Order: sequence, then structure tokens, then C-alpha cells
Amino acid sequence: MQRAFMTLALGCVALLITAAFVGCKPADTPTEETVPATGAPAADTPSVPAADVPAPAADEAADAADAPQEIVGKEAFDAFIASAPIALVDFSATWCPPCQKLAPYIDKMGKAYAKDGVKVAKIDVDQNQDISRELGVENIPDVRIYVNGEETDRIVGNNPMGLMNKLENAVKAAGNK
Repeated sequence: MQRAFMTLALGCVALLITAAFVGCKPADTPTEETVPATGAPAADTPSVPAADVPAPAADEAADAADAPQEIVGKEAFDAFIASAPIALVDFSATWCPPCQKLAPYIDKMGKAYAKDGVKVAKIDVDQNQDISRELGVENIPDVRIYVNGEETDRIVGNNPMGLMNKLENAVKAAGNK
């Protein structure tokens, strides 16, 4: 009896971990009943602990300049990658719960690392199927880091701490920190 309970408990833990870190498949668009009414993150979305990400500048003009760019089209994507010393590109969709949970982290990282040359772009895979297909985006959220136009790293799924570590490494490798 105790062994059966332990097996059940471990199975539940594995299911929760899988649900938290595995992304959505863009082709698996849910029906209207399962889509949130708004594209806004859920109210229970946790914030990045202040000790983990440096606080962004309080200047409103800086906040507007640091805001993620919405990219539509291959030409806009290519121009963005070419213009950013370090680019953080978030491939996501409005109907994807892991994408919604990761979005506030990406926004905060973009603001915190803007002084180090990091620019953030968001690409809706439903509006940019050509780019998504060309770059092999199969699951979302799919966040990629480009340094001087070359892809250097990728995180698939909702893993804000892993993403922050990879972004920090990219900033250090580019000599910006």
C-alpha cells in the first residue's frame, strides 16, 4: 500500500514538472473554450526575484525604448537581428499558457540588460509561420539568443532561470559585462 502511494505521488510530481516546463506545439491550437479571454499573463504569474535580475531603470523613456519589439515578417526579423548586438527573440503565441507565464520574465530581463546592448523581440508564431518554419520552431515558448547576428543559444519551454543564465553568459561572452 505504501509503495503504491509513493508511486502515485512520484507520478503526480513528474506530471506537474512536465506541465510547468514543456511548451506548447504551435500546430495544436486549442479551441475557443480553452483560449484565455485576453492575451495578458495569468494573475498568478510570479515575478522574477529582485536578487536574481538587476532592477531596471525607472526612467519612463528608457522603459519605452527597452520594450520588446513585435516582429512581423522575415525582413523585419533579419533587420532586428542585424541591428542588435545581443538579441533575445521570443517565439510564442497568445493562446499558449507557458508563453504567457514566461512573458513577464522576458520583459524584465530585456529591461535589466538593455544597458548591456540586449534588445528583445517577440514573434507570434501564428502570424509568422514562414519564419517559424524556416528556423525550426516546433514547440513554444522558444527563446533564442543572437550575438552579432548569429544564434548562440536557445531555451524551449518555460524556464526563466535557465534563460537568464544563458543571457548572462551571452552578455559576458560579448564583452558587455
